[in-house]
Amino acid sequence: MWCRRGGLGGGNKIRKPEQSPMSREYKDRKKRLVASISPPPSATRPVFKTEELMASLPPQTLQSDYDFEHNSSIPPPTATEPVFKTEEVMTSLPPLPMVVSTPPPPEMADPSSRLREISPAESKSAAVSPEAAHESIASTWVGSFEQGVAHIKMLLVKCKNQRRKAVPEDLTSRIEIVKSFLRYLEFEVEMTPKIKETYQLHQVLRLVEQEDFRDVAPADIAATCLRLLAMYEEENWGEDQTEAQQPQTAMGEDYLEAQAASGSEPSTRRRSTPASAPATANMTLPPPDHPIWGLNGIMHCLALSPSTRRNYVIDPRYAHKKRNAKVFGHNGLEPGIWWPYQKLAHFHGAHGAPIQGITGDPTLGAYSIVTSGSSGYDAMDQDFGDTLFYSADNSHDNTDPNNIAYTSNRTRSLHTSLSSGRPVRVLRSSGGKKAYTPRAGIRYDGLYRVVAVRQVLNKKGGLYEQFELRRLPNQRSLDDIQRSVPSRQQEKDFAKIKNGY
Repeated sequence: MWCRRGGLGGGNKIRKPEQSPMSREYKDRKKRLVASISPPPSATRPVFKTEELMASLPPQTLQSDYDFEHNSSIPPPTATEPVFKTEEVMTSLPPLPMVVSTPPPPEMADPSSRLREISPAESKSAAVSPEAAHESIASTWVGSFEQGVAHIKMLLVKCKNQRRKAVPEDLTSRIEIVKSFLRYLEFEVEMTPKIKETYQLHQVLRLVEQEDFRDVAPADIAATCLRLLAMYEEENWGEDQTEAQQPQTAMGEDYLEAQAASGSEPSTRRRSTPASAPATANMTLPPPDHPIWGLNGIMHCLALSPSTRRNYVIDPRYAHKKRNAKVFGHNGLEPGIWWPYQKLAHFHGAHGAPIQGITGDPTLGAYSIVTSGSSGYDAMDQDFGDTLFYSADNSHDNTDPNNIAYTSNRTRSLHTSLSSGRPVRVLRSSGGKKAYTPRAGIRYDGLYRVVAVRQVLNKKGGLYEQFELRRLPNQRSLDDIQRSVPSRQQEKDFAKIKNGY
């Protein structure tokens, strides 16, 4: 046989050799030999043919979720025949290991939060930090006012810059620092005009209302700032506060001695604070079962500050339990209830301030007063139990025999109570040798009505006002209260407060 190779129309011819009968017989024998020694395909040796692979699968694996739901001709699967639906496959997988982490606060998870969406209940609970009674450590403010103001500004700026970052910064720790400072302002500070002006606190608290920060500020931080701002403005930023009208505090003995020795306000003095100085510190909280500081103890809701001075602060676990004291009447309290310190009376709604002696509104009247045997008014007030003569602010300082000293809003509130007849809560604090003062702590003695006001002269010959209050009937006898409150056990517990927990 010949074949053509090369150009068009012709070319050299190459002879192709023919296979001999011997060659064909050899190949046939070789094929039969290979077939005789090769094993047949088994189950352990897959056959990679599409038809055989599809035929080997159970029918259910070729059916979809839609088929089962919409095709009645397909029988439902039995319990022994698996159905590979997406949900069932996902639930049948073993759970993946989870990494436990602290979730971001809601205000950071939802940057679209708006201040106007905060309800009054949420606003009031914004001061709440840890609430579980079993917690043993909490963060408390130990820094200066200067640091606190700087942290508020820094947080707002960083919240604003979050929108520009591809990966938002975790601001959880900064938010907690600011919350500690705001709790400190709300529960531990008696506001004064000096604090307001020195640190421009009124402007700092208003930053959350500015256009640059209104939509980015954490909701609870903004609500707390505005609540504090409203409270301070209502109290005229402590314009009427006088140090002589401070019958008792819960700062502790060491703090009182240091303040008396210095004659100044050490906690509000502006000072240069290093940027690296810690603003917060971990505070060990009282055990719930502690006989003095626990849930049933006389110091419940207070804790020891980690500062070098013995200082009692509000336990952040129970900050949400603080009651409003701007209420006329008993405010849910029974005459004869007793606390170790005025700070606790303030916390439970008996009196509206942890230090001041008069709380009230000049247009509505006085809510409560505290009389003490150890204040600067001891020699001026006259306490006959059911009748009490209570001196106005600045009574001991005036030297003018013809004119009364400056009349504060607190004194005006007593004048309003005189004209309106609204009752006033009267608390008596320990100290001095007056017959009706408690032997220790501070006690609520019931409702009194302001019935008169008179003008008298002090030791310096200065004119001042003195209000007459009379106890209302149908209350627990004051003599009974004086005999039994505080009880012997309460006095023993009071002596153990200094031992801590």
